[in-house]
Amino acid sequence: MSSSWQALAATEAKAIGADLDIVLATVEAETGGNNKMGDSGNAYGYGQVWYKWHKNAFDYAAKRTGRQYPTDTASLQKFVLNDNQFSMAVAVYTINRI
Repeated sequence: MSSSWQALAATEAKAIGADLDIVLATVEAETGGNNKMGDSGNAYGYGQVWYKWHKNAFDYAAKRTGRQYPTDTASLQKFVLNDNQFSMAVAVYTINRI
């Protein structure tokens, strides 16, 4: 793994038992390995996961990382963009469920 996002994806995939190749391909397709916002600020992080539809993924990431996340949009956007591990945990959880 040459990129930090790929190493982070590998760690999170291993923790949840997700297929790493599927995780890497999905993150690459969604964001090119960038932790960013999309869809007018509704899609969060590496996996472009919508909080509205995947709150369970955010709850999982909070438990996995030991962090509490804010629920208002502006604060949640900032939180996800500043926490790569949390963002990747959300992405991998969601990818693994689809």
